[in-house]
Amino acid sequence: MTKEELLSILKENKIYLEKSLGQNFLVSDLALRQIIEASALQPGERVLEVGPGIGILTEALLAEGVDLTAVELSENLVHYLVSRYGRREDFRVIKADILKTDLQNLYSSLGKKEVEHDQGRSIAAYKVVANIPYYLTGKLIPYFLESDLKPQVMYLMMQKEVGERIIGKKGKESLLSLATKFYARAEICFEVPKESFYPSPKVDSVFIKITPQEEVPKISHPDGQKMYFRVIKAAFSGKRKQLHNSLASSFHLSKDETLAWIDRADLQPTVRPERLSVNDFTRLSDTLE
Repeated sequence: MTKEELLSILKENKIYLEKSLGQNFLVSDLALRQIIEASALQPGERVLEVGPGIGILTEALLAEGVDLTAVELSENLVHYLVSRYGRREDFRVIKADILKTDLQNLYSSLGKKEVEHDQGRSIAAYKVVANIPYYLTGKLIPYFLESDLKPQVMYLMMQKEVGERIIGKKGKESLLSLATKFYARAEICFEVPKESFYPSPKVDSVFIKITPQEEVPKISHPDGQKMYFRVIKAAFSGKRKQLHNSLASSFHLSKDETLAWIDRADLQPTVRPERLSVNDFTRLSDTLE
C-alpha cells in the first residue's frame, strides 16, 4: 500500500490519526513481505494481532490462511475493520486495551486450547504478529511473557534502539534485555527504515522474534522471581554505577553487608551491571540474606 492509498482510505472513511495511540501505518510492500516471510505462518494457526490499524498487516496475515484475532483500541478503526472483514469466519476484532485484556478469558471465550508441556507450564496455541504502537513496547513484552497464557512466539515491530536493547549483546545488557531473557530468547529478523511508515517516525525500526522458553531460571529465594526483578532494577538504578553502589543504595545495606552479598554470588563488587548475565543475577537473587 502506498502513502497515497492510505490517505485515501483514511479520508474516505473519516478516520483521523490519534497521536495518543502512537499510530504509524506500514506503507512498504517490501517490509510487509519480509514480515510474512519471517513469521513463517501455517494455514489454520491462531494469530493475535495487536493494533491492526486499517488492516494492512491484517490482510497479509489472512492471506496466509491463519485464524486471526485483532485487538484494537480505536473505535473508528474497529468499525472500519468490521466493515472490511467482519463477515469472515477466520477473523474477529475486539475493541480493547490489550494491557487490560485477560488473555485467559479472551482465548477461552473463543474456544482456544492450551498446549501442555512436561514442565507443567503451558504455552498457548497462538502466535503474536504485530506492528505495535511503539509506546507499548516496554509494557507489552512483559505482559505476554509473564502471562499464564504465553504465546508460542511473538513477532513484533519496534524502534531499532529498543530492539537492540532487548537483544543485549554480551557485556552490554540492559534492564530490558535481562527481563526479557529471563523468560525468552530474542533475535532481530530485519531492519525497517522509518520511511516505510506513515506518519514517518523519527527513528528506524526492527522486526524482532521473541520465543518463550519452556523453562525459566529457578530462584530459590523465598520471594522467587520477584527478587530477581527487584535485584536487576536495583542494579540499573544508578546509571554507570558499580554494582556494589547500586545494590547498597537500593537495598539500604551497609558497605560490608553489600560486599559480603556480592562475594557469596561469586561476583566482583566493581563490575557494572550491563556486564552481568541472567545467571549472575540469579545467583545474586539466591544469595541475598
